[in-house]
Amino acid sequence: MQVRDFSEVFWYGGREPEPRSLQLTWLLEFARKYLNVYQNVKPGCPTVELDIVNNSKFEAAAASRDGRYFIGINKGVLEIASNIFNRMLASNKLFIDIGDPTLESETVKTVSTITDSKELDKKEFVVPKDGLRKKFADELCRQLFNFIVFHEYGHICHGHSDFINALNQGEGVIYDMFESGQIDYLDWQTTEMDADSFATNAGVYFLRAVTKMPGLAAQEFNRFYGDLKSAIRIWIFAVYTFNRMFILRNNQKSLFQEHPPHSVRNMLIMNNVVVIAKLFYGEEFSKEIAKVCWDSAVEVEKAFGEISQDGINWWSIRFALQPDPNDLNKLIRHNWNKVRPLLEPFAMVPLPALVNEQ
Repeated sequence: MQVRDFSEVFWYGGREPEPRSLQLTWLLEFARKYLNVYQNVKPGCPTVELDIVNNSKFEAAAASRDGRYFIGINKGVLEIASNIFNRMLASNKLFIDIGDPTLESETVKTVSTITDSKELDKKEFVVPKDGLRKKFADELCRQLFNFIVFHEYGHICHGHSDFINALNQGEGVIYDMFESGQIDYLDWQTTEMDADSFATNAGVYFLRAVTKMPGLAAQEFNRFYGDLKSAIRIWIFAVYTFNRMFILRNNQKSLFQEHPPHSVRNMLIMNNVVVIAKLFYGEEFSKEIAKVCWDSAVEVEKAFGEISQDGINWWSIRFALQPDPNDLNKLIRHNWNKVRPLLEPFAMVPLPALVNEQ
């Protein structure tokens, strides 16, 4: 039976009904605009239907049905992220270089590892008093939202979703298929890292563009994108925060989960940004970008330490600086050589090269 509607694909919530918040409308408008731009400059990238799923869990998914492609972002992702970023900017201890932090209050702490927006206490939702700081919190949400969208788009463009369809007789939403044994955990963690790589390449592409053509960003945010280093600072902060939210959802060192540990994801994402910087701007600039990435990562951990009851997770920073050469990071990278040939028949754009085994 042919799929007729977005809600049939994302049956676990369906399309978020109207009317929607201004923030949701704004985030979707920007993400769809960026997808259209990327499709025009990257041959082979297909059109997709992107929308919000009426589900409170901290999850998103891509799907392929009847030759059509879909991306569904749960509304819970945005509600949880908005709570975190607004709480950070409502603190007079954080982002003191943005707006007037003296207008803000003492930090109101929360639990940072909520994975279902039903757990949020709406009465405790805080918003920055300074207008520019509120806009900055919204911009961090936009960058996080765009990363998730392009991560899911990577699942489509690199053939992951069609590969799932081949395994699952056309019913392939990228969603818990592990207990059945249809997908090996390490193989799927490898595709997750591939999707992160796709989203990182797209993210840096737009950061480079927006620093040259400020009109690609909302006018009030142009000051945040005066140069590539400040733009990358914002982008890494948003993306690291997104992955940091998985800290309790996934066991840090477990192979038996659909996503790699957040520390592995963040390290490889930041390394990818540095490699791109070196490719376009040379060795010296890439070293500066590496420092921007690590400074932003530390900034995220300090921010979580300030706003949350869970404290700072220095384990992630130590892992990033001194990774075990035999750890999951290495397993995932080398497993790409096994996974890539499986995806090639389904990929719509060129896949990353095989990894040097040495």
